[in-house]
Amino acid sequence: RDDCRDRSKGKPRPDRVGHERSGDVAVTVEGTPTFTDGVGSSLTYSYTAGGDGLFVGTSTVQPKTTSSVTFNGTALTILWDLNSTGVISVSGALMTSPDAGAHNVVATVDASTTMASGAVGLTGLAAPVASAHRTIYTASDNAAGPLVTVADSQNGDLVIDAAGAYFTPPIVVGSGQTSRVNDSAYAGSSRSMGISTEVATGANTVMNWTGAGNTFNVTGAMALIAAAAGVTVWNQPSRFYNKICRPGSLSSRLDLLRTFPPG
Repeated sequence: RDDCRDRSKGKPRPDRVGHERSGDVAVTVEGTPTFTDGVGSSLTYSYTAGGDGLFVGTSTVQPKTTSSVTFNGTALTILWDLNSTGVISVSGALMTSPDAGAHNVVATVDASTTMASGAVGLTGLAAPVASAHRTIYTASDNAAGPLVTVADSQNGDLVIDAAGAYFTPPIVVGSGQTSRVNDSAYAGSSRSMGISTEVATGANTVMNWTGAGNTFNVTGAMALIAAAAGVTVWNQPSRFYNKICRPGSLSSRLDLLRTFPPG
């Protein structure tokens, strides 16, 4: 008897509980990105996670410090928090193994302001956070708009950015990038925030956004690192898995053998 099967439907446990990586592995965007904006010292919005990672970008008018970002109550690691000449800010935060399912993202800053925040799910990501990204690159107040060069990107890496700009809306994603979040003129302000990704073809991947008007802008970007092939990546177990898949079950022991083969 397979104690790790859904007895009501006869199906194996959901893949997002734990899944083995094999062959060539790449980080990809998972699910549907979400975002919101408003006025206050925090924003709360729902995101449905099913992958190995979650990236959240947050931008504010009259730059404030991003105090915390959480998903289902668990803190993300804030990797950058930048501001441009007292005009706009942007932060980038990352977590690995987010709780599966629909939960709230809460982005909090140190004082009330106009702000925007967006979440992008990832799959194939290495863990923990310190092992999930290469060097973080940042830039501000580029005349051409939010622009940063990720010097240490490698062929096949997924490069991700978060940018804030004081432009005449809208902001437009750069060539070769895929816009994941584009909140132009957020909450009725003259500021915009974007998150984009690009699959690197080697070193020096350029991430940029363009727009008309003022040149106050900030951006951060990094190349993400994929999980090693043959490693089982475990997300937070579901209540079903805790209840049904007992540590001593045959399926659990087989999972361990597949993840850590003898010899």
